Amino acid sequence: MTPPSDTVLLFGRFHPLLVHLPIGLLVLLAFLELLARWPRFNKANASAGSILALAVPASIVTAVCGWLLSRGGGYENSLLQWHKWTGIAVATMCAGIGLVYWLDLKKLYRWGLVATFAALVGASLGKLTSPVAVQTRGGEILNVYFRPQSGACRDVYLEGDARVVYQGELWVEELK
Repeated sequence: MTPPSDTVLLFGRFHPLLVHLPIGLLVLLAFLELLARWPRFNKANASAGSILALAVPASIVTAVCGWLLSRGGGYENSLLQWHKWTGIAVATMCAGIGLVYWLDLKKLYRWGLVATFAALVGASLGKLTSPVAVQTRGGEILNVYFRPQSGACRDVYLEGDARVVYQGELWVEELK
């Protein structure tokens, strides 16, 4: 396999920046749809079309950028495959939700939104136990330790190689 061009990697490196945008938009959409179930907030989902107009292309662009980034290599294969197919599934489900919303199939739209939201929650909850080994772009392994407690992570700390990337001096007198 020939190595990817610098242009491919440039666009691929946008994936970490973009990856949370469609997830956040889908979570917002699910929240607004849930809120609209109460009579007091029955218009909370009035902006659903606009949110979907952002979420659908954002999820597709994010998946494409992730695929481009994966072409650069340096990732553990089983983790990469899981991440890639989860991203493709979210982008596909998001596009499907957008289509049924556009076709004005509200009940199917809401069920699709519930399914996508459940997939996101399931992916985020995963069966991870401490420590989690993360391979950085530079190839180093970073271990993330945590203690799960009441749906949150406590006592989070990192272990791995560290490099000095900046050095400076601070004079206390200058702070006065």
